[in-house]
Amino acid sequence: MLVTWTRDWYQQRWFGLGTSLAIAGAETVVTSLWSADEIATKALTVAFYEGLLKGPGRAEALLEAQKHTRKQYPDDPFYRSPFICYGAVGPI
Repeated sequence: MLVTWTRDWYQQRWFGLGTSLAIAGAETVVTSLWSADEIATKALTVAFYEGLLKGPGRAEALLEAQKHTRKQYPDDPFYRSPFICYGAVGPI
């Protein structure tokens, strides 16, 4: 996991990559909470971007991608659960 260190004049803080991107101005961050299987991540990512093209919204596209990945890996949530979406969750 990539962790960034920032220091300001009054306080020291640790931020994960997702928080760092949000602070830097990213509108939406989709990130993983733990290392995930590469093949399952590819399947989830492809399904996520296909969902984005349909226009339901970013969080809805991620949910549908997780459901799609669940069909391929029904027994283990390890493959579909590490991803979260925060920030703006509506359509692009």
